Amino acid sequence: MNSSTEMKQLIIQNIRNDLQSRNPIFINLALQCVANIGDREMAIAFTNDIPRLLVSALEFKILIFFLTFFWFLEIH
Repeated sequence: MNSSTEMKQLIIQNIRNDLQSRNPIFINLALQCVANIGDREMAIAFTNDIPRLLVSALEFKILIFFLTFFWFLEIH
């Protein structure tokens, strides 16, 4: 992506805001944007944000698994 440094910083900040959102649609669109136009600078900028999302998604799946498991035990 060839653009001015100020424009790139603005894009990175807006993507970061979407990644920190609680709205899964915003998060998904931000990840797709990084995948499509990401460069070395974006990779460095999102070094902490993207792994945090992966860990929280895994924690959410584990939580859903246990809640479903306990619900299953209660009805059987």
